[in-house]
Order: sequence, then C-alpha cells, then structure tokens
Amino acid sequence: MKRLSSAPALLTLIICCSFFLHYRIFNLDILGPHTWRQVYTQSNIDCYYEEDNNILHPRKLARGETDGITPREFPLFQWTTAQLYRVTEQSIAVTRYYCFVISAFGIIGFYLLVTLLTANKMSGVAGASMFMFSPLFYYYSVNPLPDILALCTAIWSMYFFYRYAQTGKVKHSIAGALFLCAAAMTKLPFILFAGVPAGILINMLRSKEAGIKILKFALHLVFLIPVVWWYSQSLQEMKDNPVLGGILSSYENESSVGEIISGQLISMLPELYLNYAAVPFFIAGLIYVFRKRTALFSKYLPLTLTALFLLAYFGYEITLIGLIHDYYMLPFLPLLFIIAVAGIQSLNAQNRQWISYAIVLLLIIAPCTAWLRIDSRWSPDKSTFNNDWYTYRSEIRNAAPDSVRVIIGNDETQSILPYYAHKRCWTYVDYELSPERIEKMMSQGAKYLFTDSEYTLNDSSMQRYLTNKKAQFGSVHIYELQTVK
Repeated sequence: MKRLSSAPALLTLIICCSFFLHYRIFNLDILGPHTWRQVYTQSNIDCYYEEDNNILHPRKLARGETDGITPREFPLFQWTTAQLYRVTEQSIAVTRYYCFVISAFGIIGFYLLVTLLTANKMSGVAGASMFMFSPLFYYYSVNPLPDILALCTAIWSMYFFYRYAQTGKVKHSIAGALFLCAAAMTKLPFILFAGVPAGILINMLRSKEAGIKILKFALHLVFLIPVVWWYSQSLQEMKDNPVLGGILSSYENESSVGEIISGQLISMLPELYLNYAAVPFFIAGLIYVFRKRTALFSKYLPLTLTALFLLAYFGYEITLIGLIHDYYMLPFLPLLFIIAVAGIQSLNAQNRQWISYAIVLLLIIAPCTAWLRIDSRWSPDKSTFNNDWYTYRSEIRNAAPDSVRVIIGNDETQSILPYYAHKRCWTYVDYELSPERIEKMMSQGAKYLFTDSEYTLNDSSMQRYLTNKKAQFGSVHIYELQTVK
C-alpha cells in the first residue's frame, strides 16, 4: 500500500525535476532549431492580444497590405495563450510557463493511461518519467508550438477511451471524443489517434455487445464534425503547403528515402525520441510485442490500429520529415513509451534484483541525458538566421513605432525577422526587392526598410531609397522611406 501511495509523489517529483532543469529557459526569447515555427506561433499569440481577439481570425505579421488573417490549424493554443496575457502580461515567459503546464498535464494523462493499461501505478510512473525526459518532448515542452497541446489532448483522449472500454460509462467516451476533437483541431495529424476508438469499436462488434451500446459509442463521431468544418475552411489556405502533398508534392529532401529511414532508426529514435537511457526498455518491449503478436489484432487492436495509421502518416510525409523536422514525430511518442513500459514489465517479471536496480538507475539517468542532449539548443549559435536580429531585437523594435508597416529582408521564412522587429510588414529575399516593388509597397503604406541584405545595400538602383538612415544595429540597417521625386 505504501508503495502504491508513493506513485503520485514520484510523479510530482518528475514534473518538478523537469521544471528546474528548464528554469533558465522560461525567460529566454525564442531561439535555436525550428525558430521559424515557434515565432510564427508566437506572432499569432501577439496579434490576438494586440489586435482582434476573435479566435477565428489568426493573424501573421508578414501580411503586406492585407489584414493578415491566415487560417490553418485551429488556433486553440494561440488564442488561449493570448487570454492568459490579459490576466498576466504579454511575455514569452508566460507562453513558456503555459507550455510547461500543458506538458505536465499531458504527462499526468500518460501516467493514468499506462496505469490503466498495466494495472500498476509504478509502471505508470516509469512511463511518465521516460516520456517527460524524451529529449524531443523535453525541448518542445517549453517552446511555443501547438503540437504539444495536440499531443497532450491526444493522450487524454486515449485514456478516456480506454476508461470507457473498462467502465462502459458514456461520460468517458464523450470525454475521449472531445479530447480527440481538440487534438485534431489543433494539429490535423493527431486525428490518427482515432485508431483507439476505432479499435475499441471493432472489438465491441466482435464480442457482439448490445447493439444500443455500440450505436451510442459510434454516435460520438459527431464530435469530429468541428474538425471537418474547420479544415474544409482552412485547407484551401494551406493548399500550397507540402504537408498536404506529402511524397506527391514537389518538396525535395537532400537525403534519400533510405538515408531518412536509416537516420531515423539509428540516430533519431534512440537519441532524440526515446533517450539513450530508455533504449534497453524499448528493445525489451519490442521483444515482448513480438512474443504477444497474436494479440496485436485482438486485445491490443486499438494501439495496433493507431500504430498502423502513424506508420502510414510517416510514409506519406517521409520526404518532408527527413532528418530535420523532428516535431512531426511527436505523435509517435505515446506508442513508443507504451512499448518501453511493456519492456520494463517484462524485465521486472524475471524477478532479479540487479535488473530492478538497473531499471531504477536508467530512469534516474534519463533527466541528465535529456538535459545534455537538448539544453545547448537554446543558444544563438544553433539558430539558422542572422543573430544580430536576436541580439539587438529590443533596439530594432524601438527604431520605429509598432503601428507602422515596414519592409523586412532577408527572410525566406516570412516569420523570423518580423517577430524580432515586431512589425506588420512585407518580407523579401535579396533580389526580390526592386525599385518597382518598393514603390508599390510604399504606395500601400510601407514607411521603413529593415534589412541585412548586402544585395539591397549594394544595389545601385536602390540607393535613392537609402538616404534617410535611422539606425544600424550590427548588420541590420534601418531606413525611413520617402517618396523619390
């Protein structure tokens, strides 16, 4: 009994450990790998707070003369963060703390899910610990990406659907459907967790349970109507996004499919997704799954279907995911660590004391290896853009009023530099800015030019626009634009 009652205390300790390891990060501005995805999200948040608070109007900064409304995935994370700003302050720290709270909520859900699946609270603690210190989850657990909210709500949907399978109570199936809806609305790939209720439904049909019970469960598909409605509106806006085209899109990865698969299995899986400390458990879990393979399409059908859906997703998006876009692999984490928990249970079943000690030791090591692998990511030298924009971000922002529209370059992402300048703007890359284009932008309201483009600065045709220099911060030059007569 005492051992069981210690599980919540251990879970709390795990969350607190992650909090203190992240402590120096909470007040850092956005930097490091995948900055552009994070600043795009954070810009949405800022625009909700500063402009229109209508959740259906997510806006971007690189908007030119338009209103900037760009519907993509449902902006539940961005909008709720902006509401927090209204009761606290507009700050990246608030965003990061909120992300951590969401992540902790997801970890609690995973603890409950594993405890339900294994009927063992300490297995739930072990699963939660491994999940919390997955280097991939560790990095994104405090970074402004909606993917974390989608992941955590998907975990809770799994828990409630399994609770329904155990109790038969409608309130559990409704909760599962609502969490699945939130996950899919926030990030479309998480609709693949519908494999869990689909597997439960198939098993109900096999067992010839009461037809009315099956009908009630199937009717919960009505909660997916908002998903269909939203994406029927927003997919048109996303039609040029290579995510939709997958392997059929024109996107080309510098790595071949074979290199991507080998890199994912040999490097990314053990080092980034699992954590080296969890690899022995995952291998033991795969062995366990192989031994229980006859149950994969019966007892474990909900998990098996979800795994098959995720593998199909990986195959479709493989060229886009490559070896760079690691956040696309977040949906895989729950199943990876369920397998790892199965490995721990199979190792514990051998009743050897040294194995128990080894398990505990590896779980203790995991936070250290996650920190060593990830902490250096939050460093300017890990960024892929001109760091002067980060270093002088306050000075750059204050060089012109936030209310004016400006032209900003060089920025292929159309997100990073507008975020650090905190300006509604047009963006360009080198040769894209011509006298004709700058004249058009000025006629539409452009008042300043923020640029680090040597091409622009040295272009003789642009010199007549570069006469009124307001400031220079490192390699970033700021000019007030005036009509050339």
